[in-house]
Amino acid sequence: MSMATVAQVEERVQFLLLKEIIKELQSEVLSVADAKQIAADYVKLEPFTSLEDIEKKINSFCEKYGRFDPMKIHIQNVQEEEKIGGVIEKMNKLLKQDKIDEALVVATQAQ
Repeated sequence: MSMATVAQVEERVQFLLLKEIIKELQSEVLSVADAKQIAADYVKLEPFTSLEDIEKKINSFCEKYGRFDPMKIHIQNVQEEEKIGGVIEKMNKLLKQDKIDEALVVATQAQ
């Protein structure tokens, strides 16, 4: 199972940022000057060195700009998928060894 890379998460987070900026500029909820400041603040977050680094920086960014919470939610979803992916990998290894009971224990202990 492939895990999300920093580049993949960064690309999606940036997409969500720009999507919201476009939406708010078009609906005139956001001024060009404010959009410029938001973009500049985002650029200051880069580079992202790890998934933990992205999480920390985006959480801070979203504290300042709550309208971009979908970026934070995306990172939380990635983390959940990573966690589940690890459990699935452990279960698959056990199932291939015909250790069904052990695989189910792994599933029930995952939190």
